[in-house]
Amino acid sequence: MRRACWRRAFPSSRRSRAPVAWAWHLAERYGMKRFCRNIRATDVAVLDLDKPGSAARRIILDECRRALAEDGSDAIVLGCAGMAELCAEIEDALGAPVIEGVTAAVKWTEALVALRLSTAKRGDYARPLAKRYDSALESFSPSAAEPNAVAPRAISADSLRVNTSQAEPHIHSV
Repeated sequence: MRRACWRRAFPSSRRSRAPVAWAWHLAERYGMKRFCRNIRATDVAVLDLDKPGSAARRIILDECRRALAEDGSDAIVLGCAGMAELCAEIEDALGAPVIEGVTAAVKWTEALVALRLSTAKRGDYARPLAKRYDSALESFSPSAAEPNAVAPRAISADSLRVNTSQAEPHIHSV
């Protein structure tokens, strides 16, 4: 939903009427409700989109037309990944941008990776302060030289036992 907000207002077109209230809840939770003009649904089964002679594509296109006309929207956000292949078809028919969430999310992620961006490592996202562990977890306590590093557990060949009684051997730590 966040990616679609480059437009002034948009409706979200969902395939089923049942989760419309949930979609409104998510729009509010993510701070996007003020950008969303309406959330519409068609009760079209996703598999009907691939059936020859099905009215599913026409029903979705008609609902998108109504969204632009009645809601005063600038763009359409499809609310079902099963509609991804309809984006270009609907966009050509309407003359308005049509956004499909999965593709938008993947492209957004690709951009973050290409820019080499990641979660901050300071402030609220900093690693927790080092602390000593007792008992069975003591070997995981950080060393004094590296206060925020976790010491790796030493594993020797003697601490592994090979079970040769089975057809495919398994390695068990002792």
